[in-house]
Amino acid sequence: MKDYEEIILAMVVSGFFGIFLGKVYKFTHSRAVDSSSMERSFVIYSMLITMLLFLNFYIGGLAVIGSVTINRFRSPLKDHRDILYIVWLVASSFSIVSHQYYSLGLGSVFIIFLMYITGSLKNYNRVLLVVRGKSEMENNVIDRISQKFGNSLKMRYNNSAKGAGMELIYELNPKIENPFEKAMLMKKDLYESGEVQEVNCIYQEDDMAI
Repeated sequence: MKDYEEIILAMVVSGFFGIFLGKVYKFTHSRAVDSSSMERSFVIYSMLITMLLFLNFYIGGLAVIGSVTINRFRSPLKDHRDILYIVWLVASSFSIVSHQYYSLGLGSVFIIFLMYITGSLKNYNRVLLVVRGKSEMENNVIDRISQKFGNSLKMRYNNSAKGAGMELIYELNPKIENPFEKAMLMKKDLYESGEVQEVNCIYQEDDMAI
């Protein structure tokens, strides 16, 4: 009976830790790279790994490491930090099965602290608005953008040549909710003005997905 109680306790703890890790994952990822299915799967992953380790700690451990390795190389990651969450999840299951709850809690706090001081909690991905048109319309376009979207955009690049056209690149304020959707509304407004020839919304990541 005691074994069953330990298994139930471990599964409950692993489930709650999966929920916790999912919330950390959601907090550190922008909506453009956030995967709600991965966030939910953390709960099941955590409980499955714990179950495997309970069946046989050593053989289960090899199975877990092997399955994580296969998954890592078969599935492209949207963010390099996803590797951290996968390894964190596996390590947490080992800690739970070996009843090292204190180590799990302390280690998780330390990991979050390291992520904070290294800037990994912050998302450095950017949404850019690239505007192209005739060079003679440059001042009109800049004035229009400044008047309508001045608090939402910051100019990062301005290139124009007589007869060759202009190219303006703006970065959206990262504090804006749903920045890509906001950029699409700006794109529509600029086209309606008739002063631009091309507007592109670009989601730029500091790290390329691997």
